[in-house]
Amino acid sequence: ASICAAIFNCISVILPGNTFGFFMCLVSRALVGGCTALIYPTSMKVLGSWVEEPEKRREILCILLGVLCLAVALPHLIRYAVPFSNFRILMIITSSLTLFASVLAFRILRAGEYLSQPKKSSSRRNSSTSSSFLWEPRFFLPTIAKCGHDWELFTFWTQISKYFEHISNGDTKYAAFVAFVCIAVGMLGCFLTSQVAKHVEAEHTLIVINLCSMIFVGSLGAVHGAQESNLSV
Repeated sequence: ASICAAIFNCISVILPGNTFGFFMCLVSRALVGGCTALIYPTSMKVLGSWVEEPEKRREILCILLGVLCLAVALPHLIRYAVPFSNFRILMIITSSLTLFASVLAFRILRAGEYLSQPKKSSSRRNSSTSSSFLWEPRFFLPTIAKCGHDWELFTFWTQISKYFEHISNGDTKYAAFVAFVCIAVGMLGCFLTSQVAKHVEAEHTLIVINLCSMIFVGSLGAVHGAQESNLSV
C-alpha cells in the first residue's frame, strides 16, 4: 500500500495541464487516499500488538493517528516556508519519503506478542510481521470499508489550502499556513481523545467526536458563503 501510494502520488508530476490531466489528478488523489486507508489500520494493528493493556494501547494508537495528521499537514508547511517552490519537487520529495518508509517498515517492522490472529499462525508471531491477520474477516472487511471512506478525506486535505486561498482573495502564503494548522491540530485532538477516553466510554467518545465533525463540515457551506476566513478557521 505504501509503494502504491508513492507511485500514485507521483503521477501528478507527469500529468498534462488539460482536462484529461485534471481528471487523472482526481483519480490519483482518490487512489492515494485508498492506499493510505490500507496503511494505517494495518500499522495500528501491528503497533497495538506490543501492548497488552487496552488503556495503554488506546493511548499509543492515538499518538500514531496524531503523527499521521502532522505528516499530512507537513507539505502545507513546506509550501508556506517556500512559497515559490515547484509543486512537482514537493510531490517527488513526499513520494520518495513514502518509498523510504515502506522499505524501512519491511526491513525492521515486527509484530508483538499480543497480536490477535488464528491459532494456526501463532508460531509465526515473533518471526515476522505475520500478514495472516490481514485476511481475518474481522480485520479485512472493516479495512476495505475504510478504503471507500477515507479517500475523500485525503483528497479534501489536499485541496483545503486552495479553499482558504479562494476565501482570502488569493493569499497563497496565508492559505498554506492555515491549512497546515487546521490539519496539524488533529494531533492535539488525538491526544485529548486518548485522555478523555480514560474517563468516558470509548464508544460514547467516538459518537460525540463524529457528531462534532459532521456539524463543522456541514457548516462550511454557510461559512464559505459569508466569505469570513477567520470564522471558517
